[in-house]
Amino acid sequence: MTFASAGHETASNLSALLAGTIGFSLMTANIVLATRPRGLEQWMGGLDRVYEVHKWSGALVLGLIVAHTQIGFDQVEGVLPPGSLS
Repeated sequence: MTFASAGHETASNLSALLAGTIGFSLMTANIVLATRPRGLEQWMGGLDRVYEVHKWSGALVLGLIVAHTQIGFDQVEGVLPPGSLS
């Protein structure tokens, strides 16, 4: 979906867009974990497990954010890359 809606055909553009999309979605899930929902806590096997998943998903989000910002967007046929200030 990200590839089709962005209209970019290069692998670097797709990689950067996917890293941003997955990172944003995972950060949303991480915020839900931080609220300590009782049902989810019981389903995951206790608060310690929720904290562990929260910690590692946060580290993965940080990695995806770095990947998203470091992967260069290629300009395709005069189209400005997303987030470009030019």
